[in-house]
Amino acid sequence: MPVEVELKVWVKDRPRLEADLQRRFGIGEPYHKADRYFSVKSDESRVEFRLRQDGERTLCTHKTKKIHDGIETSHENEFDVPDPGAFEGFVKLLGAREFIRKEKIGRRFRSGDMVLELSEVVGLGSFLELELLVSEEAAAEPARHSALVRRLHAMLDELEIPRSRIEATPYTVLLAERANRPETEINTDHP
Repeated sequence: MPVEVELKVWVKDRPRLEADLQRRFGIGEPYHKADRYFSVKSDESRVEFRLRQDGERTLCTHKTKKIHDGIETSHENEFDVPDPGAFEGFVKLLGAREFIRKEKIGRRFRSGDMVLELSEVVGLGSFLELELLVSEEAAAEPARHSALVRRLHAMLDELEIPRSRIEATPYTVLLAERANRPETEINTDHP
């Protein structure tokens, strides 16, 4: 199963960055991802999963992830959901409850095996995500993992994005924080 090694950064000047990405990597592919996050609690644990509408396709994803220094390493279990209504009804019977929604609209670019997604995360702002898909062995071996991190950082450097703009907090946590704070307390000018 492939492992994602990725980071995300806050974007200050989206039009400038989008023009730079298009100049370097072509026009890119548009996307619109509408995510609903669910959790199921038992006496011993809590399992979270995502139901994503991406165009005509619906996917269910469960991630096991670690975040260290803004780098997220995720093992994903993902599958198509041909009948989202039936699936949602079934998981609700199992006790799943929706806890947050996320919507990302943007463009996907490719540089070799690296995916770059420039997104507007509704309710949060603009982000650039850099992602490499690798084998479990590559992700688990410290020297190889470090080389992947260096590649992600090198791309940030090429795009002239300071590493201080890396956001380690998951979108779901950022959205939940925003939902629970008065608008006057929200700072939209991130590092």
